[in-house]
Amino acid sequence: MKRLRQAEETGGEVAVLCFACRHSSNRTKQQGIAGFFSSNRPTPSEQSDATRQCSRCLRVMAQPVVDRSGLAPPAAASRVLPQIVRIRSYQRVAEQQGVPFLLSERAGIALMREACVLCGARPPTEGHGLTRLRVWPEGTTPLSAEEKRPRGLTRGAGFMGPFHLQNLAPACSTCNLMKGARRVRAFVEACRHIATHRSGEGFGSYPHRFRNNTSRRCRSSYITASSTHNKTHALSNEAFNAIVARPCHYCGKESKPPHHHNGLDRLDSSCRVYTAETCVSCCGDCNVMKYTHTEQFFLKHVRAVALHNVGVEHWPGDVDSDDGEDDGDGVVIESDELNRFTDDLDSNVVAGSSSAPTTSINPFSEFAFAP
Repeated sequence: MKRLRQAEETGGEVAVLCFACRHSSNRTKQQGIAGFFSSNRPTPSEQSDATRQCSRCLRVMAQPVVDRSGLAPPAAASRVLPQIVRIRSYQRVAEQQGVPFLLSERAGIALMREACVLCGARPPTEGHGLTRLRVWPEGTTPLSAEEKRPRGLTRGAGFMGPFHLQNLAPACSTCNLMKGARRVRAFVEACRHIATHRSGEGFGSYPHRFRNNTSRRCRSSYITASSTHNKTHALSNEAFNAIVARPCHYCGKESKPPHHHNGLDRLDSSCRVYTAETCVSCCGDCNVMKYTHTEQFFLKHVRAVALHNVGVEHWPGDVDSDDGEDDGDGVVIESDELNRFTDDLDSNVVAGSSSAPTTSINPFSEFAFAP
């Protein structure tokens, strides 16, 4: 196996080295530098977090986060209502997971026009997505552990339940992604805990909602495990170990090896360099919930969820036992496994959410749909 080029480290300072230069020879490096200066591109005068460069090819290591919310739909999809397109995508998910799809288009469209049951956001023109509550209504049968399993998931396929009206609720794309495979109660209480920890408001403390992670990640894994191959780091091993030893920046969960290890989170995902200024300690659950959002957006949204659920103690999908899914100190979960599951989910086709939605303005009331 080819040994990758290592960044130079002097006095605790680590030189930034992009992915291409880690895999290049000296000759390739020289050609890259010559090509850089021949194009007359201006070089940043200061090595700030936004303009930090590769120490070899001088490539600026900053990349804007792509906002896909405003992208135009495919030509075929533009000829039908966006709710119909989304329902068809749910049908494909149900087929892949081997769970029943028992939702009519009429009922699905009506549900998508309701407000988000988690944060209360009113639906956009195209409507909200749907989230499953992990409930198996009467007449439906849960799949056994021996049946087909989706990639990256350790539990039986379709453990979120069927696409049935009693197992679905409207949820905005942000809540859908942040909630992941949790039940509604677990997600709301996690948001309450983060909002209380960061703002000091009295939403309540629920530390058991944040699971232990026994998988300790090394410094280099944040680069080698990147799917885009455009991340790098300027952290020494000492600096890395000092950061991950701190409590989680968002929920306050302490790192307690070997039972639980915190990891790194970049405050701004557009900055592709891990530095002491741009990184904080973060537990696996908070890392998945934050996704690629900025710290400000993430904290604002969890507070919105907490405010929307003030005084609420019962949610649709509540069961007598959570099957241990969120008993923080008693459940072990591999963070990479949960990340793979979350990354595979479409922002509008995500697991779990909750009940009796609040009625809002119907932007499609003029349309008539066949039963």
